Amino acid sequence: MQISNIINLQSGKGRFFCRKMFHKVFWMTNLASLGLVAANIMDAVVVGRQMGASGLAAIGMVSPIYVLYNILGYGFSVGGAVTFSKLMGKGKDEAAVSHFNQILLLSVLVSAFIGIAGNLLLTPIVHLLGGAAADAAVIKMCKDYASLILWTFPIFMINFVFYEFVRCDDDQRIASISYVIGCLSDVALNWILVVGLDIGVQGAAWATVIGQFVSVLILTTHFFKPGYHLHMALSKINFAETLISFKIGLSTSSRYFFQCLYLIMVNNLLMHFAPDGNLYVAVFDVVMNVTYIGCFIYTAACETMSPLASTFNAEHNRENLIELLKTALLYGCIGSILLGIVIAVFADPVASMFGLNNALSVSAIRAYCISISFTAFVEISACFYQAIEKPKAAGIITLLRNFVILFPISAIIGIYWTQYFWYALPAEEILTALAASFVIFNDQKDVSRLLSQVEDYLEQSDSGIKQSYVISMVVEELCTAIIEHAFKNDPEEYIQLTIAPEETGNIVVNIRDSAVSFNPFEMQTKRLNVDSASDHAAIDAMGS
Repeated sequence: MQISNIINLQSGKGRFFCRKMFHKVFWMTNLASLGLVAANIMDAVVVGRQMGASGLAAIGMVSPIYVLYNILGYGFSVGGAVTFSKLMGKGKDEAAVSHFNQILLLSVLVSAFIGIAGNLLLTPIVHLLGGAAADAAVIKMCKDYASLILWTFPIFMINFVFYEFVRCDDDQRIASISYVIGCLSDVALNWILVVGLDIGVQGAAWATVIGQFVSVLILTTHFFKPGYHLHMALSKINFAETLISFKIGLSTSSRYFFQCLYLIMVNNLLMHFAPDGNLYVAVFDVVMNVTYIGCFIYTAACETMSPLASTFNAEHNRENLIELLKTALLYGCIGSILLGIVIAVFADPVASMFGLNNALSVSAIRAYCISISFTAFVEISACFYQAIEKPKAAGIITLLRNFVILFPISAIIGIYWTQYFWYALPAEEILTALAASFVIFNDQKDVSRLLSQVEDYLEQSDSGIKQSYVISMVVEELCTAIIEHAFKNDPEEYIQLTIAPEETGNIVVNIRDSAVSFNPFEMQTKRLNVDSASDHAAIDAMGS
């Protein structure tokens, strides 16, 4: 699928099927996203209303710990679940179940170690998170909150692992139920413990932990159901194979690494350079929570688009891919613009919802609203590239957004123009959107033009449907491989293609290029071991 022709192409027959499939999933995904929004922001809403700016500053400084949980949790659970599914697909049920138990045990051991070490080093950790410049009351609340969630880290990890593996064991229903009830428990307990019993930030931490524990209890029922494969048993950990799974999962969780560093950097900048560090960190935490509200529409668009894009890409259905991207951008960006307008208009009551009634909070929320539609464009574009197996373009866009542009702009504005810090996010998103547009509309434009010419020729020559499909697929795959792996970004590089019809009805395609030469017989390879997980991954990569 080539992106450069998207704006000029007319919607064809793909519009009806593509939009129908998109609509079928999109609205339900939005409802699920709203539930996630409620669970994510509830700590900040309840603590802010009950304890004001100091409470918000405390949970805002501790938030990088949750991001660390996402890095490790998705690393172990998603990577392990992928390996589990592969082994099940090959009929190796016992090996799959053993891998589950190895991942579960290793994740519990790692999280227990981090929890113990984190509590032993609690004071320097709180200082690293921004507490060095905070007042004594905020530091105490940070320690109370962080200590509890560190001690209970294994519960979070078990929930991550159970959820992903239960889904892969064909029990989506119980996984969804556990997720919803866990979120609702978190929401309800926040009000009971923080507002009703006035326990403070520890009440918010307990609400989150108990919500995770409730989810784990519900997921545990899966292991007692007949007809499923998963069961718990003590297994010796194969560190080589679990490390391979963890690396697979990191492709999902690595983006949280930059988020963790960003939160730590901003909290420290605001604590050191802002006129009122506690207030600025509290407002920043409110803005971060408002981003959960602002992102639910384009997140739903990404989650709806991703599996459809993978399917259309596997079918080499360029028309439906084009229509799908246009539909996702339309719903994601227009929906985000409308949502941004609503949040900006009601910025005052939104700030009050978090317990902050000041002009700074309102200005910060409205500044964020400028960025929502640009963020939607960037996120949907990166998600699309990832889904159609073009990780290079997706990686460039993601790296620009999460590091290359974000960190310098935030650091410069945070140090020299702290009062305007809230405009760092829209500035970063606008610049990233411009850079992403350049990446998108210049990606493989020559192949797009070449494919269009091939398709026009085949249509004019009355080639059969099967013949046209095979030729287009071969040309696209070969030319894409040449551009991605053999070209060196030299403007003089070229691909020359000739199509020669024969009297027998066959069509001969010749492809020549100016790329570096490659002889597969000169590669140094080793004999594959069918019992090795790493060699299985290599075999899978070759398409077996």
